[in-house]
Amino acid sequence: SSSGATTDDDHTDAVFRSAHAGSCLTWQPEPPQRPAFVQCSTPHLFEVVTSVDGEGDQESCAVSGRRYLGTHYDPNGRFAYGLLRSVGSQNPGGRVSLCGLQLPGPNGQQLPFRGLVAEQDQSRVWEPGTCLGADMKGGQTGLVPVDCAEAHSVEVVGHIDLGAHFHDGATPSDAEQEAILGPACVTMAAAYLAPKTLSATDLTLNHRPIGPASWIAGSRQVLCSLAPRTPGPMTGSIKAPGVVPTPAPI
Repeated sequence: SSSGATTDDDHTDAVFRSAHAGSCLTWQPEPPQRPAFVQCSTPHLFEVVTSVDGEGDQESCAVSGRRYLGTHYDPNGRFAYGLLRSVGSQNPGGRVSLCGLQLPGPNGQQLPFRGLVAEQDQSRVWEPGTCLGADMKGGQTGLVPVDCAEAHSVEVVGHIDLGAHFHDGATPSDAEQEAILGPACVTMAAAYLAPKTLSATDLTLNHRPIGPASWIAGSRQVLCSLAPRTPGPMTGSIKAPGVVPTPAPI
């Protein structure tokens, strides 16, 4: 998604024209938003994949991103491809746009992250208590963190690092992963719900084994979450005292 509206001042123009693959950028949330270079080891909002002349488009950014990451690309990971456009230029024909990687957050906003994407675990995991729902404003696919008071699909109870159990390079089978994930997720859910019990709720426990492409990319963590037994969104946190999440209006 396009993000980070920018100004046409000399500094911003210089950033767009000198950015290259592997550059890391950040900006202040309030307008006018002026991207600036930072060390990739510090919190940043955008890792540049490539620069393109003109407006650019999301599809070509995704192609460039997959080429940039190579085998380090996790198609099920938590990072998304973004398009950063300079606006307000006096010379539209001379505009430069940047394709890059971002970490989608709630309400269409981007979350800061540290380090290059290819060098980290891209698993789509979040802290316990995080509610995840569809990104209605940012246009990203997959679930992103949302306020638990809003309609959401699941609530996170924890995550499991399969890298601690499987040490060779081969992707473990679903059955091998399930032997670890099933009991561990049940234990996490019981601790998270206490003093409630899972059987006393209208919730079900979810987790998904890691596929070969994600495993090769270096992803090793699996999310354990709770969702309604009847498919559909819910509102309210499971942790709210005496409150069971209710179906959200469609």
